[in-house]
Amino acid sequence: MVLDYRDPWNLWNDGHGIASILEHRNIRKSDKVICFSDDFRRDMQKRFPAQKGKYETVYNGFYEKAWEEIEAKQTDHKRMVFKYIGEISFPAGKDSFRNPKELIDAFLNICNDMDMELQFIGVGQQTREMRIVEQKSKHKITFCSPVPVAESLRQMSDGDVLISIHDAGNQSDQYILSAKLFDYLRSGKVILNIGKAGSALSKFIKKNGVGFSCENQRTVIEKRLVWLYDLWQKNGRSIERQNKIFDCSLYGRDYQNEKYSRLLRRV
Repeated sequence: MVLDYRDPWNLWNDGHGIASILEHRNIRKSDKVICFSDDFRRDMQKRFPAQKGKYETVYNGFYEKAWEEIEAKQTDHKRMVFKYIGEISFPAGKDSFRNPKELIDAFLNICNDMDMELQFIGVGQQTREMRIVEQKSKHKITFCSPVPVAESLRQMSDGDVLISIHDAGNQSDQYILSAKLFDYLRSGKVILNIGKAGSALSKFIKKNGVGFSCENQRTVIEKRLVWLYDLWQKNGRSIERQNKIFDCSLYGRDYQNEKYSRLLRRV
């Protein structure tokens, strides 16, 4: 039997009830426990100890075939383009960990004096609050409807900085590596993660030299945006990752699926 975790279950919520007992029982019965990140695997081993080799990591990864028709290009914008691809919760709703209010307030505070724009791609139905923000920013902030997968990848490849927001205020921050992260990695663009210091995302981005992180607070975000903008200007209106030789193929689904296949053959 193989247990495949895509969410941290009781480890996420620090549960110790019946569900945790059942989880531990199933882990003992299983041949392999597949975890979605190394940090999650490490803490699962501590919480539910098992023999060496039972816990394995298989990342979600990106789909290389979907990227094959997307042209890699160096952006040449008159403005520095920040992009957030995916759903948001604005104004705050059920998924408030994706609420970009602090980012929007920070951007509104500085965008009039700078050649920069912020695009939200795939936000669903546009709200009255979104239209007000667009007007306040003189359309330097825009909200766009959901697009097909291929178009979302093109949007990523056409940005200067790709933004991720995850500020759940619970233990999930310690483990979550969003599926979007892996397409961001494949795009080759600088990533800006907004969330808790020391989160799984912030550690991953720093370790691999693919971007930067900051806390989800208006003043902190504002300073980071200005710093990135200055970097973009000094580099001839271009910005690159610190790690220019980062090998993203290790996080492709082809590589991860082959690893998974080898694990299953050994069961």
